[in-house]
Amino acid sequence: MALWSSGATWSSGQLWGPSAAAGPAFENTKKHQPNMKRQPLLPQEPGDQPEWHTHFATKLPGYAAALTLSQAEEDNGVADNLIDTHLEPET
Repeated sequence: MALWSSGATWSSGQLWGPSAAAGPAFENTKKHQPNMKRQPLLPQEPGDQPEWHTHFATKLPGYAAALTLSQAEEDNGVADNLIDTHLEPET
């Protein structure tokens, strides 16, 4: 078998690549059982959504450095959530 550094060319007749086929890949037979119930991101009650957006808008500047947000991304996130407090909640 030719190695990439052996000087063989594509027309030399030597085979490129591994001499034997790769063995079977590892097969995961364990069934995943989630142990926690999924929780929605936004509150399910429409009346609680404006309060959630207000809370998120006040907390975002404190986490902006840890999330590596630029100043423009932080400002846009706060502005978007403050606007969302005035929207009609989804029913």
